[in-house]
Amino acid sequence: MVAKDFGRRFACFGFDDGYRDNRDHALPVMREFAAPFTVYVTSDFADGKPGLWWIGLERALTNADSVKTKIGSVTIEADCRSLAAKEATFVRLRNALVVADSISACDAINQLCDRQAIDYATLTGELCMSWDELKRFSGDPLVTIGSHSLSHGNIAKMTPDGARWEIFGGRERLQSALQRPVLHMAYPFGDKNAAGPREFALASEAGFQTAVTTRPGMIFPENIHHMTALPRVSVNGNFQDERFLPVLTSGTATAVWNRFRRVSM
Repeated sequence: MVAKDFGRRFACFGFDDGYRDNRDHALPVMREFAAPFTVYVTSDFADGKPGLWWIGLERALTNADSVKTKIGSVTIEADCRSLAAKEATFVRLRNALVVADSISACDAINQLCDRQAIDYATLTGELCMSWDELKRFSGDPLVTIGSHSLSHGNIAKMTPDGARWEIFGGRERLQSALQRPVLHMAYPFGDKNAAGPREFALASEAGFQTAVTTRPGMIFPENIHHMTALPRVSVNGNFQDERFLPVLTSGTATAVWNRFRRVSM
């Protein structure tokens, strides 16, 4: 969704992954304000395949007093007895898992979940919409379905063929299943370590009109030349408190973050 009148302030709302709560909780709120929004769906999650490792990690840490796991060649040990320690451990493990190869990451999450008697394989079906649910959901006039790749992997860490498969395949899978055009994409993780010039070019080649990162920023006329490398303002993670929203949506914080450059690549 692109606004042509750049003299008027606008907002585009997007939700990642395809969680069922997008339908159950977000949609009623958006209907109240007649606000259109995009849900970026990971195709493998609609298939019910495991992959919500951040949810598995969060649940595994909830009741753990300590953790010890191996991610690739690195062994990580941490205390988790306090909430602050759990949060710090989550960030530490999350950062290691994002850059790890898929086999190492999967092994580490499976070990952590097994130790806490968590059925990691069922989390996707528990939390994400199936294809049948998505077909009904996508029929709502306020809803646009975008792609969030095939498997939610770190595309920048993939081989050229793997990256192409994630981006092209994610779009093709959604279009085939939902029988409607998929013109927008969100890169998994979306920071500079997960999406760069190669991914931006592939998204354009795949036929996406827009693709969004998680790099903080506002939309300016200059972004018209970088439509598959758009910034976003995230209201999750470190900014859960609504008192931050006026600053985030004013553009002040992201302007400082980007050193007052309108486009930060």
